[in-house]
Amino acid sequence: LEMALEADPHYTDAIIELGNIQEKAYKNLDKAAFYFRSAIDIEPRNKWGYLRLINIYRQQHNYQSAIEWADIAIEKFPDDVLPNVYKGLVLIDQGKIEEAKGAYLLARGIDPTNPSPYFSLGKLYLDQGNFEDAVAQFSVSIKLNPKYAGYHYYYGLALLGLGRTAAAKKEFENTLFLDPTNKNASSMLNEINK
Repeated sequence: LEMALEADPHYTDAIIELGNIQEKAYKNLDKAAFYFRSAIDIEPRNKWGYLRLINIYRQQHNYQSAIEWADIAIEKFPDDVLPNVYKGLVLIDQGKIEEAKGAYLLARGIDPTNPSPYFSLGKLYLDQGNFEDAVAQFSVSIKLNPKYAGYHYYYGLALLGLGRTAAAKKEFENTLFLDPTNKNASSMLNEINK
């Protein structure tokens, strides 16, 4: 395998893709985890192997393993926000909201120009019914990456929570402009237009 990696540096990407196929097409999470761990064994600096493995453990409700791998990823990639964001997702799955918030805030501090931690904080606040803080976080996500439809959709939900229907409608329209297949945004627009 090491020779194959030297010959083709994208070899681990192919292994990760095999894991993705096992996960999505065949719903074989154990085999997907095997491929992701194999990719990590071959190339320990391949961040996506770690992140995909964390996600598999989340789907299996194996939160202890998910946290362990998130911590390993955080140690290996201290300047990357995503391992902290993924750890936050696992913590939310466990109902550890304040710890998740801490992970997101840490991620935001690592790279204030990355929209993912702001979005994750926004979702956390939205799920708690804290619409003001959700709006603040989603608006930063959109400023940093205005072309991601999901940011607009959730921003719209938070605005709707504040009773700002016209602004929410605009965000659902923006969502559909960026992703015409977004059924949730379409459904929200239908509700607003009734």
